[in-house]
Amino acid sequence: NPVNAGITTASADGSIQNDDAELAIAATDATKAEGNAGTTAFTFTVTRTGDTSTAASVDWAVTGSGGDPADAADFGGALPSGTVNFAIGEGSQVISIDVAGDNLFEKDEGFSVTLSNPVNSILGIASADGTIVNDEFLIPLSIPMLSQWMQGLMAVLLGLTAWVGLRRRKTG
Repeated sequence: NPVNAGITTASADGSIQNDDAELAIAATDATKAEGNAGTTAFTFTVTRTGDTSTAASVDWAVTGSGGDPADAADFGGALPSGTVNFAIGEGSQVISIDVAGDNLFEKDEGFSVTLSNPVNSILGIASADGTIVNDEFLIPLSIPMLSQWMQGLMAVLLGLTAWVGLRRRKTG
């Protein structure tokens, strides 16, 4: 009920434009051998698109994934986690995850890096996968193969024993 006025248009439409910064994670260099000692860096890139006029941050955490999931031992005793911080105007950050080398034969192991708790941004692609590729080799021995190997070893040892016996007879 207008007072001293008239309404010519009773409604209006508006839209809210999404101008939030969006975060996405991608595996950059995250499928490789772990090595036999020390650590090997696996990298993931977090990209921020949209409005970058404010600082932003996002947490990240590693979990084992797939049929043969990596565990804390693969990362030196604890599953890694942390926070990525973006300064004003900054569009990308790299997460480097150190994988511990070993001499154990094991299957290739999977892990995921997952983003959570964004500040001044929203999550787009929130997870990326890495693979720790086994670099040790196991020579499969079957019972027949082992039996043949033992027979061959015994033949060598018996031959060596006979040779040593003959040498002693000749010199003694």
